Amino acid sequence: MNVAELIERYNAGERNFAGVPQYGICSELTTINLSNIILSGAQINSFSRTNLRGAQLVGISSVRGGLAEADLSAADLTGANLTEAWLNGANLRGAKLIGANLTGAKLIGADLTGADLSQVFFVK
Repeated sequence: MNVAELIERYNAGERNFAGVPQYGICSELTTINLSNIILSGAQINSFSRTNLRGAQLVGISSVRGGLAEADLSAADLTGANLTEAWLNGANLRGAKLIGANLTGAKLIGADLTGADLSQVFFVK
């Protein structure tokens, strides 16, 4: 599945994209609304300025990915690999980051109010 197909299906009301092989959406998903989407296990390069409020992003991989200014409030990022990801200015209010790998992640101006950072990796 490519980005255009994902957006078309999302706009048609589909929210559960878990289990879609490799998602085919490794390119950028920027400045769009994907609130409450289920993309568990996806490999994504960029969610910059994207609305992912309440999204289920368990186990996603966004190594060196761009999540700057993304709305990830109340999103479930349990076990996500966000190594060296750009999260500058991201809204992570109430997000679940349990066991996420944030090694080298950029968090300047990110709002982590109420975020669950249990067992998060910050290894340098």
